[in-house]
Amino acid sequence: MQESYPTVLQLYKLALLVPQSTAVVERGFSAMNDMCTDLRSLGQQTLDSLMRINLYQEELLEEDLELVVDLFKNKKERDMPL
Repeated sequence: MQESYPTVLQLYKLALLVPQSTAVVERGFSAMNDMCTDLRSLGQQTLDSLMRINLYQEELLEEDLELVVDLFKNKKERDMPL
C-alpha cells in the first residue's frame, strides 16, 4: 500500500496526530480562570508561571517546589496592588 498510495499513508499518519477531544485544553482554561479572576488580575509572566506549575504538578519533586518557594520568598520586588 505504501508504494501505491504514499499520500494516503502520510494523511493517515497526520490524522493520528489530531486530538480526539479538547479536554486538556478545557482543563487549562478552567485552571486559568480559577487563577485569574476579576478581583485578582495577574501579569502575563506570573500567570504563565502558575499555569506551568499547575500543568506539571505531578512531575514536580518536593525539592523543586521548595526551591520555587524559596526563590519567591527571597525576591525583593513583588507587585501587590491594593
